[in-house]
Amino acid sequence: MSSLSLALRACCAAPVLLAFLVQTMAIDEEQNQIREYLDSLLYTQQEVDDWLAGKAFTFAKYDSGLGYLYSDYKRHDALDGSYSNYDYVEDKHDVRRMFNYADQPCRINTYGNSFTNCAQVNDGETWQEYLAAHLCEPVRNYGIGGYSVYLAYLRMLREEEYSPADVIVFNIFESDHQRNLYSWQSIPFGQQSISIHPPVPYVEANPATGSFVEYPNPCPTEDSIYNLCDPDWVYERFKDDFNLKIVLAKRNQSAGTPEKSYRVIEELARENGLDVQVDSPQKLAEVTEKVFDRAAFYASKRIVEKVDEFAAANGKKVVYVLSYGSGAMAAGIREGKRFDQEFVDWLKGREVPVVDLMEEHRADYKKYKVNVDDYLSPFYVGHYGPLGNLFTAFAIKDEVLKMLDPKPVPYREEEQPALTLRGWNEDLWGRFNINILEVAPRGEEGRSFYLWFYEHSLFDALEKGHSTFHGPLPSSLEVTADGSSAMISALGDRKVQLQCQVVEDGVDLELEVTNHTDYTWPGESGLIPCFFPGSPDPNNPNPPITDSFRDEEHTRTYFLGADGIEVLENRDIHFNHLLKNPIERIYQKGPVDFTVKWPRSKRDAHAGLMTRESSSGGWVASIAWEDFVSVQGHNPLRCMHLGVRLGPLEPGQKKKVHGKIYLFQGSKENGLKRFEKDFHLAD
Repeated sequence: MSSLSLALRACCAAPVLLAFLVQTMAIDEEQNQIREYLDSLLYTQQEVDDWLAGKAFTFAKYDSGLGYLYSDYKRHDALDGSYSNYDYVEDKHDVRRMFNYADQPCRINTYGNSFTNCAQVNDGETWQEYLAAHLCEPVRNYGIGGYSVYLAYLRMLREEEYSPADVIVFNIFESDHQRNLYSWQSIPFGQQSISIHPPVPYVEANPATGSFVEYPNPCPTEDSIYNLCDPDWVYERFKDDFNLKIVLAKRNQSAGTPEKSYRVIEELARENGLDVQVDSPQKLAEVTEKVFDRAAFYASKRIVEKVDEFAAANGKKVVYVLSYGSGAMAAGIREGKRFDQEFVDWLKGREVPVVDLMEEHRADYKKYKVNVDDYLSPFYVGHYGPLGNLFTAFAIKDEVLKMLDPKPVPYREEEQPALTLRGWNEDLWGRFNINILEVAPRGEEGRSFYLWFYEHSLFDALEKGHSTFHGPLPSSLEVTADGSSAMISALGDRKVQLQCQVVEDGVDLELEVTNHTDYTWPGESGLIPCFFPGSPDPNNPNPPITDSFRDEEHTRTYFLGADGIEVLENRDIHFNHLLKNPIERIYQKGPVDFTVKWPRSKRDAHAGLMTRESSSGGWVASIAWEDFVSVQGHNPLRCMHLGVRLGPLEPGQKKKVHGKIYLFQGSKENGLKRFEKDFHLAD
């Protein structure tokens, strides 16, 4: 080949080579900038030590599943230059402290970020507390500042398992959409003295491809937080992070070097379905925001769908709340436009309950003759102040009211007990004519539970024997015409009476027994009432069985064991752990009569409560006694046997024992809370 040909080829290749070299240099510069910025975010080992030990950044604590939760703290940021106090109840999964009706069963849980947590006000000035005061029932506050829509969803999954509620208020703040994409909060926020800005669970979302991928916390253990002190680990983990590219583009724009991000953002735009050329500062700003918002809003849509799926699967109702800072709120009122219109239209188009606080303020503003800033000023102290939270509570109220059944006390048209009583006299299995008391929700069909009092005696109560069946013995049952009270009496010389009185949240039971025998009943003696969902016998179908309470699988009947609520899995009998020694002595003397049908369990019971949830999970039936001998169930009547303790009782001596029946919409946890309140639960 001639020298001329070689020269011509070299000239032709030069532009390609030059372009390659320019691109390589640009990529190198981008990687250097990434490393330099990530290095500026590194924690020191001392910072991590102090944070994990609760000595630094003390308002938040590490949580493996969510990144962080709040701790008790006090901050000089509240109304009129005062301090705001924040208290969180650790044994209640760090819910913000409640004051109004805190000891009552809770039907409303709230999730979201700082506008849910109610930053910059005291515990009693949150919108949850204002709403609770008005509804006369508690409202839980699980909001955490800086949370994304995704983190609020994850916390909802956690807390609804631990402290479930009928109604979920899910608050979405203006910045929560973008936060869905934050893998490490330090990337957008930088280093700050107030917060360590830890890594958190996040999502990657691409509306162009329909991709939606959930990622756990990048640092899922306390030890792994120390990785954020290692520049190489941090670089490898976050160098391709979506949000990092957005942050660096904005930084380059502010620094007057937008060209450093032209290539990266143009490539990111193409990956997300935008075929654009980025070649000017204006175009960089426009495309960066568009790419970021499209991915963020798409992520929020997918997360809202997951919230709705969870609610539908678990019989819960959700109301969405849209909240905004004062800047976005003012712009929305003045201009009638909003940056999140696409998401708002999508959300409202789903026909789910939505409380749009921007629309609420727009409507309210029309009542005043002041400028927008003067109108909004009393509501905000940065976040909402007390007045803003009061506004929020009453903006939310009507949607929440639609979801609550029964209505809160202030909205009940008439004051009447929720339950009613009815008497039955039936032949069970064609052998025994028995008086049975029906407990039913007023106005509800197919929710009844029944009390047969009493079926068995235990350990020499009433007569000698380990357990004596009293089915065929005569008794009387009297029920008042209005179904509000009943009296069950054992006839003859038994001297056993049970007074039943319907109260606001159940049926109070007062058992009165006189020892008519010539011997002292021992401390472990007692009676077993039968609490059952109805007759399963098609030949003797009355009283009619409540199918949702049958629990044929033995998975929805519970008692209180050493570790709290436990499933009653079989027909074993679980004795009161405080009676362990006398019960042990009885078993050591020889076979116990009922062992074949009721084997003794190694798991003791720790409180006098038995509970069954309906198959739908929406209703609960419970029976409780202040003192008890044993827990047993799943006999032919699909019953619950909670043995009430009578001993020790001298001949001629009288004893009263208080009990209660609960039948309500809720969960086993709600039932436990009612029991704890009524009986001051303690071993």
